[in-house]
Amino acid sequence: MKSHKPHFRADIQGLRALAVLPIVLTHAGFTIVPGGFLGVDIFFVISGFLITKIIAHELDQGAFAFADFYKRRAIRIFPGFVVMIAITIIIGASVMIEPIFEKNAVSAAFASIFMSNIYFWQNTDYFSPSAHIYMYLHSWSLGVEEQFYLFYPVVLVALYKFLKNGLGRAVLIGTAISFVVSLLFYNHAAGWAFFLLPSRAWQLGLGAAVALGQFPKISGARARAFTASTGLAMIVASLIFINQRWQIPAPWSAPASLGAALLLAYGDRGPTAVFLSLPPVAWIGTISYSLYLWHWPIIVLPHLAIGPANDSITKSALITASIGVAAVSYYLVEQPFLKNLRDHPAKRTVVISGAVMSALAIAAFGLSKRPDSWSSFPPEARRVAAYFDYGQSAESKAQLQLNVCFSDLGPVRFDMAYCTRQLPGKSTIALVGDSHAAQYSLAIRKRFPGHNIIQVTAAGCYLLLNVKSEDRCNQLNQLFFDKLAVEQKIDRVILVNRWSGKNLTSLKKTIQFLRQNGIAITVIGPVAEFSDSVPLLLANALRAGSAQRIEQYRSKVPIALETAMSKKVVEWGADYYSVQAAECPDGACRYFSPDGAPIHHDYGHVTQSGAEFLLRDFR
Repeated sequence: MKSHKPHFRADIQGLRALAVLPIVLTHAGFTIVPGGFLGVDIFFVISGFLITKIIAHELDQGAFAFADFYKRRAIRIFPGFVVMIAITIIIGASVMIEPIFEKNAVSAAFASIFMSNIYFWQNTDYFSPSAHIYMYLHSWSLGVEEQFYLFYPVVLVALYKFLKNGLGRAVLIGTAISFVVSLLFYNHAAGWAFFLLPSRAWQLGLGAAVALGQFPKISGARARAFTASTGLAMIVASLIFINQRWQIPAPWSAPASLGAALLLAYGDRGPTAVFLSLPPVAWIGTISYSLYLWHWPIIVLPHLAIGPANDSITKSALITASIGVAAVSYYLVEQPFLKNLRDHPAKRTVVISGAVMSALAIAAFGLSKRPDSWSSFPPEARRVAAYFDYGQSAESKAQLQLNVCFSDLGPVRFDMAYCTRQLPGKSTIALVGDSHAAQYSLAIRKRFPGHNIIQVTAAGCYLLLNVKSEDRCNQLNQLFFDKLAVEQKIDRVILVNRWSGKNLTSLKKTIQFLRQNGIAITVIGPVAEFSDSVPLLLANALRAGSAQRIEQYRSKVPIALETAMSKKVVEWGADYYSVQAAECPDGACRYFSPDGAPIHHDYGHVTQSGAEFLLRDFR
């Protein structure tokens, strides 16, 4: 195996900028690049390339030492990371409500030992609105990389010793296996596939394959330029067209990841190198690690302390602040530590780094157990804030009939026999729709105990006629409209979705179809929606003295849609029930159910007591 000595490439700095800026834009709330989260995938490819290049060169020179390798990783990654966690956890303790701070402190403890990807796999969904309360959510990718750095050198050294001439092919085989694992596990454990190293190693492996010369050699300048430009186009197209609803990481992280690999393999010169080496672009790449570290806490802390940033000016200010703090961190933390520790003994540096990270983890975990007296929030606000993760509770799962009659994201999990059974002598009600339908399931069952209740619901699926979507949605759509509505005796269908103006035509056709089959229809209108988690908005509002302060975060879209829908649905021959009128009679909104629970537990979904309250007049 021949390896060239790694040399500085300004275009790689530019590629880092191309990775980090979409991440920052997306996290700040801009929708210009829906696939901005793919920037992390680009970072993985870059890391695999650079680390393999360094290790392979040192192995060829007979100069590789594990202690030196881990020392370089420690002084590159740990100082900025430790400073970021120490500062933000102190600020968080003063501005976060207690239940939220506790979760952040625990996640900080896991992040400190680079295991936060495991913590978040167990506790949240990266794309869930409730995930935005986690100040260290972005550290999951650092966990993946550090775990890779821990095991990969050992594997590479062993392969070099016993399979020197086949090292590149072995890496390619491992990369392919990881990709298949990522592809298959999404259908069984999407969170596992997203957060954990085995299903992400293929992206690091792509970079490693480039470093080991496994990409075809292209000598012509034009051909190299064309191939590198294709890679850049693949990245840009992925950022623009791929969104969080696509299957990530495999297969839809592949175009951006492969595009990054092509730039690394063929973009060291030519037009892409010129563009990526432009001083402003390269400078962002230079501070990209610090920018990645700081941008998310800078976005989350004001969000939790004040409220979400809903206007472009505030979002832009947060991005500007992130770049400014990142520059300070790079010049005053990253660079001084790199220079001052470069000549320190390797083993001592590694041991001290491990001790510091362990101490930080212990301190963060200790802070998570802070007394109630530390909180500036009144007890009522703390009680309400505890509902922010209601969606993960056993009560919520029972409310939705999760994975029984409500299929969450991922493969269809639907108990056909139970969810569509009809006992003789009872009239049948069918509840059909997405999560906004499933949230009323238990309330309807309680309200109509003498009826058969059929439930066909799936997250993110418009279960209406003439709506084509993901396969899992299409399966349930066909089940209900092609089979149940035609073959079984159904007395009334209750249709609920997260309504939008785009699906009203399909709703009209659905009502007409059901009426032709002799089925009565009730449409439950759009629920009130807010720009952030209602429990957190309420907690901050209660601290400020009035729950009504959250009204400024209420979306006007469902209000306008309600006016249009209520008249049209009746004209089309269905009954209409307004949950907004139940929540906000005469414009005066109630945010709590009679038992004191908040009606909503996220941007719009309701708690079980909220569902029962909103359907109190449902006939």
